[in-house]
Amino acid sequence: MEKIMVVDDEREFVFVLCERLKDAGFSVVNAYDGKSAIGIAKAEQPDVIILDIILPDMDGNIVARKLKGDPRTCNIPVIFLTGLLSKNETEKRGASIAGSIFVPKTAKMKELFAEINRILDKKRGREK
Repeated sequence: MEKIMVVDDEREFVFVLCERLKDAGFSVVNAYDGKSAIGIAKAEQPDVIILDIILPDMDGNIVARKLKGDPRTCNIPVIFLTGLLSKNETEKRGASIAGSIFVPKTAKMKELFAEINRILDKKRGREK
């Protein structure tokens, strides 16, 4: 079972997203701040991390850079899910952190799931 990690300080949002991911057949872990996210990612080795940019202790960009800079977590794909950016802004920011995808929180859930499945399909192809 593939594991998705959700990192966001909005607890209700995390709960709802985690429930949707579980219903779709994923194993789910979550964190509510950057420091915890880094530790949990190292321990749990999720297949994909869904990461908010605004977190209480550190910017999500910093979290992503720390994850990408650690050999234990550098290959875990990151999807930034943020309320900060419009669709045009997300496309521009997408190139700023190599390998990261930006999805606005205003996107429909099916758009987020399409990105998750696209990433996982790519990973599965490498494993074959």
